[in-house]
Amino acid sequence: MDHTGAFTYDSSLPTARDRMRSTVGDTDATQPLRYDETYDELLSYYGDESVATAKLARSLASQFARQPVSVSIPGGPSVSYSDRVKTLLDTAKQIETAVGPGAGGTSYLGFTVSRPGMNAEDTSEYRRGYDNVPEGVT
Repeated sequence: MDHTGAFTYDSSLPTARDRMRSTVGDTDATQPLRYDETYDELLSYYGDESVATAKLARSLASQFARQPVSVSIPGGPSVSYSDRVKTLLDTAKQIETAVGPGAGGTSYLGFTVSRPGMNAEDTSEYRRGYDNVPEGVT
């Protein structure tokens, strides 16, 4: 990470941030995957711990997908990270399935996105543009 920020984690999981960190495996203060501010922003934006956690898991999976799946030293130890992307995507999918459509908010990509004050017109720019394609244009 290219900046510094706060990192807090309590393994008794009293806060949404702690539960999110635990779910995505971001529990090592010496090598945080995201700082507290990111968790707080996601929780504030989506207004739902489950949706924020799913978004975070997908974001981390995307980040890790661009990194090596294993590291080894000739004649020395090797470390495999091959399962971390799959695990994070599976976690996101499980959460999205559990939240499901109809939980309040706008449903797309198989789950419901909910945030304070959100209505059907607040879906992504892509979706709004797709709904407003002039007749005859594909």
